[in-house]
Amino acid sequence: MGIIIAGFVIAAIIASVIVSRVTERRRGLNQIMAEFDKPPDPKRFNETESIAGFYLSTGGSGAGGIDEITWNDLDMDDVFDRLNTCQSSVGEEYLYALLHRGLGDDEELFRHGMELLGSDRELRINVCGRLQTLGSMNYNSVAETCFGGKLSPSEEKGTVYKLLPFLPFAAAALGLIFGGVGAIIGFIAGGIINMTVYYRNSFKYEAERGMMKYLSAMLYCGKSLGELSDDPLICRLTEMFKPFEKIAKKLAKVDHLNNVQNSDVGELYSSYMKIITFSEINSFFEVKRVAAENGEGIRKIYERIGLLDAVCAALNYRGSCGGYCEPSFIGERKICFKSMVHPLIKNAVGNDFEMGENILITGSNASGKSSFVKAAAVNAVLAQSILTCTAESFSLRRCRVVTSMAVRDDICEGDSYFVAEIKSMWRIVEAAQSEYCFCVIDEILKGTNTAERIAASVSVLTVLAGTESLCAAATHDIELTDIMADRYRNVHFTERIEDGGVIFDYKVREGAARTRNAIKLMKINGFPDEIIEMAESLVREKTGGAV
Repeated sequence: MGIIIAGFVIAAIIASVIVSRVTERRRGLNQIMAEFDKPPDPKRFNETESIAGFYLSTGGSGAGGIDEITWNDLDMDDVFDRLNTCQSSVGEEYLYALLHRGLGDDEELFRHGMELLGSDRELRINVCGRLQTLGSMNYNSVAETCFGGKLSPSEEKGTVYKLLPFLPFAAAALGLIFGGVGAIIGFIAGGIINMTVYYRNSFKYEAERGMMKYLSAMLYCGKSLGELSDDPLICRLTEMFKPFEKIAKKLAKVDHLNNVQNSDVGELYSSYMKIITFSEINSFFEVKRVAAENGEGIRKIYERIGLLDAVCAALNYRGSCGGYCEPSFIGERKICFKSMVHPLIKNAVGNDFEMGENILITGSNASGKSSFVKAAAVNAVLAQSILTCTAESFSLRRCRVVTSMAVRDDICEGDSYFVAEIKSMWRIVEAAQSEYCFCVIDEILKGTNTAERIAASVSVLTVLAGTESLCAAATHDIELTDIMADRYRNVHFTERIEDGGVIFDYKVREGAARTRNAIKLMKINGFPDEIIEMAESLVREKTGGAV
């Protein structure tokens, strides 16, 4: 009777565990479905330094990628935050690198993934569910450890740790000279030495232990994903996993220090034996070496999982951005778009434009010049990274995007504003001369006096016009529109004064701007009449009557 009751209890416990896991999984899938086609949770915090791990460990931007100045000019951290609905750290790190470098050789895989998961909602839900199980772990160090090509200095101690397990037994053998008591004392002394070495060094490996566990979870996630579909994009993961089946099992056993305060005698004994014999640390070093030596295979699994997660995030962005198109890549030196808007600006005004030559953009303050060129540059980046643009249509030749917009002086380097501008402009010139670029410049060389600014701007713009690259430069210097008219197409933004206020329509127009609004804005914002009158008088003297 007792056996039957015990059987029922065990069965009830097993059933409870199964029901709990099924319920938890269903809850996770329901959450995924509820988040489809919606922006990321505004409370979500992206740890940029951690997310950059894969990007930095695999060489940074490299040739053709956008550099950090361009990244900051275009507020790409904010763009990344808007896109990032990835379920795993692997996906976040892959997406971050993707926005820096573009798709490159992975374009066809990514495009196929968008079509596959975009047309099969159930498969997309299941893929997101498996990725959710992998989850996020900041500073997991998988990419840095496996793709860096070098083992950390701690591996140099591996041989010593292999010898230390024999120390208690050697000390016990030596203690036999003094009889059984001597052997016991020797064994205890050796164990104490090992425990001291263990605890002094173990904290150094805690983060790496976490990395090992996340690597194990990632490998098993790849295997799990591979079982979801017969499509080569997904089922290929099963084949990728096979060489790592043994190491995945060993990785799963690498854990944090066991709790030696556990009251169970058996567990307590097991914990102390692991410490005395260094079995856990030696196992750790073994699997870490194998992981580093097989970095290429692990990287392929990592990138395939990251691609699938980034595809899901891109699909979610398409459903939540309010309007998008797939870009069209052309061979001509041209960028064309209809109803293009900036992805971060709410209720933005769309613009139609065809840019087959260099352009010089003029216009009043706050009229939309900077937002226009930023929107074009950001969409050029998104086109080449997630195959998605915030426009009715967007066509371009594949290019490197390079900008000089939010220039700041550098106190640490001792650079004035103008020196920082010069350095920023020179990198654009070098890039434009070496490869096809879309160059975007906002307020060219504004950090010096008018005469030298005009002369230097003409020189830089002339050099850029002599390259194959495409350049869009915004300026307040109306003089440039006449000087550069044979090399740059003039376009402008304008405004109208209505009911004592300035109204902007944010529409790009042909030709150079001939109106100014700085003094009008000062007046609207409450500057005293005497300041306004003085300013207008000085402008009339300089321009011959126009204000």
